[in-house]
Amino acid sequence: MTPEEAKRLEEGLRITAARLRGNAAEEERLLGEAVERDEMPRLVEGFIYVGLTATEMIAQARAIPLQEALRGLSPRPEVVLIPDVTVGSWDDIIDLASAVRRSHDEARQMSHTMDVPGAINVSFQLAISALTAMSRVPQFRHMSPAQITEMFIEGVEAGHA
Repeated sequence: MTPEEAKRLEEGLRITAARLRGNAAEEERLLGEAVERDEMPRLVEGFIYVGLTATEMIAQARAIPLQEALRGLSPRPEVVLIPDVTVGSWDDIIDLASAVRRSHDEARQMSHTMDVPGAINVSFQLAISALTAMSRVPQFRHMSPAQITEMFIEGVEAGHA
């Protein structure tokens, strides 16, 4: 993972952690900072990295291919980061996450066809879904999705991204 990708992962993790801890003020502050920096499309990347990180752990723990683990995740329609805007296609975000794993160029081409607010919402759903699924894997059942997110943040801060 490049330093820029690690930065996106950390930003996605921090917003996700705020949601999972029920800290709406922190979530709003972090989202507002991304808007001020005009980096909304980067949030999609960050949430995809969160989702992929958790899904890779699921795949590894269950000894299944990453694609199978990704396809095993479920949409979370109740999870919306930006209210009153569309939520992108679940199949499209799974395809985009798969493309990120294969080729960043392919992923960039795919992402240009997506509505940014909708892609943010559905990629946030992917992150929450993957973290929730990870908390159900026997090796991680002792951890909540919020605790898993904190573990990932600690890893990124320690340079393990």
